[in-house]
Amino acid sequence: MSLLLSILLCAVAGIALVLTKAYLQRKRVQSVLSFPPGPKPLPVLGNMLDVPKKTAWKTYAAWSKQFGDIIHLNILGEHIVIINSVKIANDLFEKRVNIYSDRPIVPMLELTGWHLGFSLMPYNEFWKKQKRMFHQMLGREHVSRYNNSMVRKAHALVQRVLDNPGDFYDHAFHWSTDSTMATVYNYEVASKDDRYVFIAEHALGFLAKCLLPGAFLVNYLPFLQHLPDWLPGMAFKRLATTCHKYTVEMRDVPYDLTKKQMTEGIPEACVTSDLIDKAVLKGELNYEEEELIKGVSWTAYAAGYDTTASSVLSGILGLLLFPEAQRKAQAEIDSVVGSDRLPDFRDRDALPYTAALLREVLRWGPVVPMALPRRAAEDDVYNGYYIPKGATVFGNSWGMLHNEDTFEDPERFMPERWLKSDGTLKEDFPIQAFGFGRRLCSGRHMATENVWMALVMILSVFNVSKAKNEAGDEIPVTAEFSDGWICRPLPFKCAITPRNPDTARLVRDFSP
Repeated sequence: MSLLLSILLCAVAGIALVLTKAYLQRKRVQSVLSFPPGPKPLPVLGNMLDVPKKTAWKTYAAWSKQFGDIIHLNILGEHIVIINSVKIANDLFEKRVNIYSDRPIVPMLELTGWHLGFSLMPYNEFWKKQKRMFHQMLGREHVSRYNNSMVRKAHALVQRVLDNPGDFYDHAFHWSTDSTMATVYNYEVASKDDRYVFIAEHALGFLAKCLLPGAFLVNYLPFLQHLPDWLPGMAFKRLATTCHKYTVEMRDVPYDLTKKQMTEGIPEACVTSDLIDKAVLKGELNYEEEELIKGVSWTAYAAGYDTTASSVLSGILGLLLFPEAQRKAQAEIDSVVGSDRLPDFRDRDALPYTAALLREVLRWGPVVPMALPRRAAEDDVYNGYYIPKGATVFGNSWGMLHNEDTFEDPERFMPERWLKSDGTLKEDFPIQAFGFGRRLCSGRHMATENVWMALVMILSVFNVSKAKNEAGDEIPVTAEFSDGWICRPLPFKCAITPRNPDTARLVRDFSP
């Protein structure tokens, strides 16, 4: 029997197995319970052709008007459940944590090495140890240890924008990488062409593709990963091999750099050195502990690189399109900070409007519009609907944060929605922007403080307005965002100018 014929027979057997599994599972539950509603599946393919190719979160939110807030898809026998409401998300992710805290087994994540990332690994003891380690370093009460570094990096951001305002988009990503690398590894990113920026861009770019529902057939037909690379349709294997190289480098090289710095006398504490010091003091710096530390640091690096820049860019876009919010925030900053210094974390409690502005940035332009997927650890029933063991469950964060029943005029950037009538902050927080339940983003406190500091520094120093063309006409701007796991504003033009000569002088003369 030829090799090609053997391969074809394996493929046929694999597909037959998938179809048999789907049939038996459907037969088992149809007599008693039904899956949640959703588009009608086709034979064999199921809903594979229904999966939206772009901005899936908007499509799923629109589907909720037709099917309800819990939607079921069947892709080649694999069950996908989409959650579109806060109530259902809380009922499942918060109240049934033992069922909905695991991650699905995604072949492309394993092929690229990302399955070892804290945010993506299974719900097991190793994950729980990393969770505790995250809380030790990046919990609400611990993040202030790194505030001085955040202030310095926010100042470096406005310095770059002052020198070259036309490249503000690139400056935002330079800042996010620089700030994250400084906080996590005590490494200074020299420029946007820095090796670590290059690594992160490629590794995270691959990850974003891996996480999109329906993006890779191998995620639904795992046997494909064992077929030869030269067969048609095996391009995913070459993609995964390239990504794996960047993933390993992103995880190991910065950690080794920090260890080397520590032997030479590190000038300032960072997350990685703090974790290593704690382990050394306990006499526990063994292989397992180092793997835990690597995982925590790598995840913090990965989470901070793209997300914080995207949030700052969403903030700039919101200020541009809704200038009244900019004027109110600047008036508050001026009244509290004055004109003879730049803002810092001492001012935070006296700036409720800027705190509301940050919350609105997180709601209006959520960086992760579809929360990372969960895996149902056992069969479950919710409101009479059957959710089978192994189903992949997504929380549609964007849909919840743009729900018209919860947020009036949700496409409008309006910080006031987070304020009481007396101007103080409401207790509400757009927590869905960071996920749900035990899988809530562990770096959210560091992220919000970092983004807040950058936005307040920008508002203190600059006016953001529409750019003009050669004829003197304003260049129109619309709120358009990228597709993928990470959602950021598409590049747009704007004019960023110093508010007055004094603010420019403060930037030039600044010292933390």
